[in-house]
Amino acid sequence: MLLTVLALAYGAWFALLLRSLCTRPHRRSYTQYKAVLSLGFVLAALACTAASGAWHKGLALQPALWCYLFGDVLLGLNNRKRDTRLFAIGTLAFLVGHLFLLKALARRQPLSAVDFLLPAVGVAIVAAVLLRVHPSMPGYYVPGALVYAFMICLAAAKCLHLALLWPSAENGMLAAGGLLFLLSDCVIPFVHFVPRRSLPLHILNLAAYYGGMFLLAGSLYFSV
Repeated sequence: MLLTVLALAYGAWFALLLRSLCTRPHRRSYTQYKAVLSLGFVLAALACTAASGAWHKGLALQPALWCYLFGDVLLGLNNRKRDTRLFAIGTLAFLVGHLFLLKALARRQPLSAVDFLLPAVGVAIVAAVLLRVHPSMPGYYVPGALVYAFMICLAAAKCLHLALLWPSAENGMLAAGGLLFLLSDCVIPFVHFVPRRSLPLHILNLAAYYGGMFLLAGSLYFSV
């Protein structure tokens, strides 16, 4: 029941975010809606942790969620101001969040060689795309993009590995959340670094990201 109530409230606020995205003047209160929705997945994680009593897992995940909240607000500001410094700092916050997420997941199962297969493929694909497409981004973003691709792929791989090793509602939600997070990041270049932005792709990016974050938070409801 708790998870359903949280999902309905979260979905309703997400609808307001989408309305803000499509509003004219463009994106009125967009960043504020993103900030509240990000706070929503932090609070949802705390509520689910309280319900399950698995505080060792819930508290381990909190630093990552707060980093994602901070990074999300900065990317929201970048959508309005188009300041590469905001984008860079926001991306760095997400990168630190991935490190905290990996630390929390490694407490459940240590990293192994198989976890690095997806990151290796991800980095190879990103490098090939950057060489071929040459997106309109500062040159110093390129090594950062490769490092970021490695980390988000590693986090998604670890989530998926846990689900395959120990199938459960908790790990299934964790895997789905990690893969949606990865999908959202795959769409980001087409939101921020193309001359003509696509509203459907921006909506896909937001839906995958916030859906993934809710699943990561909601997985704690089934924790033991």
